[in-house]
Amino acid sequence: MESPPISEIEAFVSTPFDYIIIGQRWNWGLNNILNHSIISTKIDEIEAEIAVRKSTGVLTELVMQQYTIQLDWLKNKEGTLPHLEFLLFTQGLVKSNPKACYFMMAAGAQHPRSRGSVHISSADPVQEPAINPRYLTEEFDAFSLLAGYRAIEKLSQTPPFTDIIEEQIMPAAKLSDDEVIQYIRQTCISGSHYMGTAAMAHRELGGTQSSRPQIYFPYVLSGVVGSNLKVHGTANLRVADASIIPLPIAAHIQATVYAIGEKV
Repeated sequence: MESPPISEIEAFVSTPFDYIIIGQRWNWGLNNILNHSIISTKIDEIEAEIAVRKSTGVLTELVMQQYTIQLDWLKNKEGTLPHLEFLLFTQGLVKSNPKACYFMMAAGAQHPRSRGSVHISSADPVQEPAINPRYLTEEFDAFSLLAGYRAIEKLSQTPPFTDIIEEQIMPAAKLSDDEVIQYIRQTCISGSHYMGTAAMAHRELGGTQSSRPQIYFPYVLSGVVGSNLKVHGTANLRVADASIIPLPIAAHIQATVYAIGEKV
């Protein structure tokens, strides 16, 4: 006896409603949150740090160019280049009272300076790679998230949030900057927008592991694919995913990856 074909499908449906806001888009750069003199001090510190690393030959040319671009973004005083993303979730991470209602606000650094690494761990292709994200190894990244926390703190003390918030659960309220940074280092998580392991850049930007001191960067970062997405030195091998994005962008990368796929 033949089974009848399955012709039924069920799905949740929703209807979107869009609104146009008054004025321009709302971007939050660090200059919108902090006094510009504080930003200027941080810029001076970063430039001095880069100069030291450059003089010792630690940085590849590609990393130098990345840092130069990120510094230019940081120097933007108009606040048109967002450095932080703020997210609101309708449930909390820690629910100490199961009968209570929670929500969570989170700040995400859009242009982190820290660089991680990924390497093969075995000749066996099914073995997991060795991944070291090295989150917050650059002090400026922790500073950015501290600024994000202070901004969220102000938001939570502004109507209509003050009408619904009974208590700040995690972290405890009224922490010092050092305490907040300690909390950030203990609790930060990835947004899962990984990129840059096969950066699109000129092949000559970079170096070899044997030619550069392994002080700050325990990996090699050089151009892997060109603007046609073809891997340097190959006949017709192309990469079309987030790995070719050469430095973090202030966006969720799904649409960008679609565009990369369309290019191929």
